[in-house]
Amino acid sequence: MAVLIKSSFASAIETTREKLEAYNSSLSTVDQTQSALEDAEELLMELTEHVLLGVAAKYGKNSNEDKMAGGVRRSDRKRPVRKAKQSAA
Repeated sequence: MAVLIKSSFASAIETTREKLEAYNSSLSTVDQTQSALEDAEELLMELTEHVLLGVAAKYGKNSNEDKMAGGVRRSDRKRPVRKAKQSAA
């Protein structure tokens, strides 16, 4: 009986180790994929910035072309609303 429990216990430990190793391997793959995605997003942001700067240089920052390229026309930007000063009571 004790040998059966010991064997079963050892088997459960080995199964858990295998699952932990698979989990850690998957986690490592996810981390690598996330890093690659973040690098791709960074490159895309830089390229977008260059495109928008080129369009703004050629057509102006308040042009329809700038808006079509993904920019926001200056005349369409929301201006911050300042709160009126309250007098001290």
